[in-house]
Amino acid sequence: MVLELVGSRILAPYVGTSIVVWTSLIGIVLAALSVGYSYGGKLADKKPDAKLLSWIIFASALYIGLITAIKHLLFDAMAGNTWGHGTQAVVISVILFGFPSVFLGMVSPFAAKLKTESVQKVGGTIGNLYALSTIGSIVGTFLSGFYLIAIFPISQIILGISLVLFICSLLLYSHSIRDILIKTALLVVILMVSFFIDDLYRNPLVTTINTQYNNVSLYESQFGPDRRPARVMSLDGKLDSAMYLDSDELVFDYTKYYRLVQAYHPAIKKILVIGGAGYSVPKDFLSRGVAVDVVEIDPALTQLAEKYFNLQPTNYPLLTIYHEDGRTFLNKQTGAQYDVIMIDAFKSYSIPYQLTTSEAVSEMKKLLRPNGLVLANVISTVEGERGQFLQWEYQTFKKHFPVVDLYLVNQPTDGQEIQNLMLVGAFNEGNQPVNQDVAEYLEHKWQQSVEEGRILTDDFAPVDQLMLPTML
Repeated sequence: MVLELVGSRILAPYVGTSIVVWTSLIGIVLAALSVGYSYGGKLADKKPDAKLLSWIIFASALYIGLITAIKHLLFDAMAGNTWGHGTQAVVISVILFGFPSVFLGMVSPFAAKLKTESVQKVGGTIGNLYALSTIGSIVGTFLSGFYLIAIFPISQIILGISLVLFICSLLLYSHSIRDILIKTALLVVILMVSFFIDDLYRNPLVTTINTQYNNVSLYESQFGPDRRPARVMSLDGKLDSAMYLDSDELVFDYTKYYRLVQAYHPAIKKILVIGGAGYSVPKDFLSRGVAVDVVEIDPALTQLAEKYFNLQPTNYPLLTIYHEDGRTFLNKQTGAQYDVIMIDAFKSYSIPYQLTTSEAVSEMKKLLRPNGLVLANVISTVEGERGQFLQWEYQTFKKHFPVVDLYLVNQPTDGQEIQNLMLVGAFNEGNQPVNQDVAEYLEHKWQQSVEEGRILTDDFAPVDQLMLPTML
C-alpha cells in the first residue's frame, strides 16, 4: 500500500491524478498481485524453500530501488507520444509498479506453504497470514497518507521501502554469508545507480515539496512579451499560480477575467474564493478593498504562499482563510453572505467533481446576496467532444441561474480551442458601467449557443471521463 500511494505521487506530474490514473494504478497493481499469487503458489508447491522466498523478496527490493531511475528514463522515452491519457497511465503503471507487485504477490502463497504444518491447520495458518498482511496494509496506508508523503521526498520513501524489503529478505534467510554479501553488494550498486540518475535529472532551480494533497514545484521563470521575472507554483505538474517579482500585476490572463464580476454587480463588498494555491486572485481583490474568504483544502499551500508569494495575513485584515474541502465548506454555511463566489479549484486538469454538480451550485446560490453571481474557471473547448464537460456544466448552471454567460480568454470566436473559459451564473445581465479593461474582457463573450448537455448531479458526475478528450 505504501508503494501504491507513493506511486500516485510519481505519476501525478506526468499524467495527473484523475480517476483514470488511480484506476490504472490500482488495476495494474491488483493484476500483478494476482499473477504473483498464482505463480508463487505453483512455485511454492514445487520448491517450498525459505531461501528461494528470501530471494523473491530481495528481487522486489532491487526493482523498487530502481524505480526512481526508471521513471526518468521512461518519461523521457514517452515524451511527445500521442497515446491517450489512460493508455499512458496503464503503461507507466505496468513498468514502474507491475513488475515489483508480481514479486510481492508471490510472498503470500510461499509463506502459507512454509507455515502450514498439516492439512488440519491450513485454514488457521492462511487466515493468520491474511490478517497479518491486512494489518500491514492498514498501517502502511495510514503511515503514508498521514505522515510519510508529507514529511519525506518520494525518492527517500522509495529507498525506505527497498531497504525494508532487503532487511526482510535477510531476516527470512541469513544462513549464508555469501548470499548476504551478494545481496548487499547488489542493493548498494542499484541504489547508487538510481540516485546518480535521479541527481542528473534533478533541476537545482526547482524546489519540490510533497504535501498531503499535492506534489508542489516552486521555481522562477519569465512571462509576458517583455519576459518579466516571475515566481511559479506548479501542482502535480500543472502550472497553477505565478507572481511577478517586480510588480503586483496578475501574471495569467484568466485571473484578470475574474474582474468581470464588476459588470454584473455594482458594489462588491465580500467574495468567496474556492481554491487558493498562490492566492493571486484573492490578493487582487483585497487590494481593491474587498473582503475575501478563501477556502483552500491544503494548508501547506497557504504556508508556501506566505513564504514565497507575499501572502502576509497581517497585511490583509479583510482576508479569512478556511482549510477544508470546498464542498464541505459550502454544505456547512447558512444564509446569504457573499456578493460573488469564484471557483478556481483544480485536481489534475478538472474541477473536483463535488464542486460541479447541481447540488453544489444550489449550495453556492444559497450563499449569494441579491444580485450575486458565481464565476468558475474551466479549461475546455466550447464545441465538440472536447467540450463535453463545459456543455454539461453550462446546463447545470442554467438550472439555477436566469443568466449564464461564457467568456473565452484566448480566442473569443474559436470554440474548438482548448483554453480557459470563464463560466458565469448570475441573476442580472452583465451590463453595469465598467472600466476599459473589463470592457475588453466583455468583448470575449461567447455569442453562439452552447451544445446541449446533461445536468451534473452528486449521483452522476463523470467529470474525469468528460475531461479525458481534453487531455489527449
